[in-house]
Amino acid sequence: MNTDMLNKEKTMTDSTKLSPSNIANGTHHKVKLDYDLANLKLTVSDNDNVLPDKTIHLKVGHTLEFWSPQGNVNLVCEPANGFNPYRYSTGSTNIVVEPEAPPKGKIWCGVVLDGVIYGFPANKLDEFGCIPEVSS
Repeated sequence: MNTDMLNKEKTMTDSTKLSPSNIANGTHHKVKLDYDLANLKLTVSDNDNVLPDKTIHLKVGHTLEFWSPQGNVNLVCEPANGFNPYRYSTGSTNIVVEPEAPPKGKIWCGVVLDGVIYGFPANKLDEFGCIPEVSS
């Protein structure tokens, strides 16, 4: 990780904090990751709406938090400079979409179940990934 990324993560602003207004106006995305481990399948929901193509529609400044009914989640957003912070674990600071975010990226997801890691960070499985699509 380069020094710029470390400094960026240290200077988080209040925009990463969840408030009733950013939930109501659609700028906060509470993303549910529902794993079917037997079939290597991931169902992604954004604010309770299932996303069949696993694409999360975002704009600069939107915030993301992730959770799974199966266990604690770990994920990494690519490219790193498009998301702050670019790594997330259950209970972490919400991710903010940065102006440098490309139109499409990749979020590699994983879950810890009974001490076993499925997906990220053990490996990057396409089946356990989702796509952040950023528009203006």
